Amino acid sequence: IAARAMGVNGRPGHISDNFYLVVADQGGCGGCTDCCAMQKQVAKKMDDYITARKAKNPNSELLFVLAGGDNFYWAGASSGRFSETWYDVYSQALTSVPWFSVFGNHDYGNSDPGIGCPSTNSRFTCDRSNMNSEACGGAVPY
Repeated sequence: IAARAMGVNGRPGHISDNFYLVVADQGGCGGCTDCCAMQKQVAKKMDDYITARKAKNPNSELLFVLAGGDNFYWAGASSGRFSETWYDVYSQALTSVPWFSVFGNHDYGNSDPGIGCPSTNSRFTCDRSNMNSEACGGAVPY
């Protein structure tokens, strides 16, 4: 990442030229009928932002993307799905930088330990009665 950073080690620009993107719950390709179109809309917005930022400042540099979970709906991140659900969705500007991802429940394949998914049980919350359950993080949740 440091090798790409502007304003570092003699590279032109300033530290403030560098940026990163954060997304979550954006996975969709391979899921519901409209899910892939929605994921591609998010990918386009991300790409449009990069393009607009570079148009205003040619030294602007995307360093990485943080992906906060539910990146691979509905069948999870599995062998053979990577191109359809990620590589073919995002532009070269996005796939050429590191992505740091946290897996959400759908990244494991739509299995929700403890039925923590709101669409299954809209009143599910983590509290003292279940704080050590798998759905709330396990034996040492925090």
